Amino acid sequence: MGQLVGTFWIRVNGKLLRSKEGASIDLGGSEKETVSGAKVHGYYNKPPKPGRVEGVVVVAKGDSPEDLANIDDAEVTVELDTGQSYIITEAAFMGTVKITANSGGDVEVVYEGQPAERA
Repeated sequence: MGQLVGTFWIRVNGKLLRSKEGASIDLGGSEKETVSGAKVHGYYNKPPKPGRVEGVVVVAKGDSPEDLANIDDAEVTVELDTGQSYIITEAAFMGTVKITANSGGDVEVVYEGQPAERA
């Protein structure tokens, strides 16, 4: 039995984020829509979806959480513990920074950009 994905690391412009477990990546790309009537007629391609990385990072003393939100036109890299790596270019931070106390300074991050490519 082969190794399954357990952990991955998120880098923004080469800087490793302190991400917690449970982060995810949507590779994005082309998406199909089924066309049906009395039966299934086929499908058509919809406009591409962006690549998207979601997760929770922790804020430590000396960090500038607002820097997470100032990310624009960045390169976001996700490295899986199984050896695969994906890059989302032209990525930007989506939303606002909300810091949660008594949780290690959790900040939810969402980055979207071009569909992910294998590194």
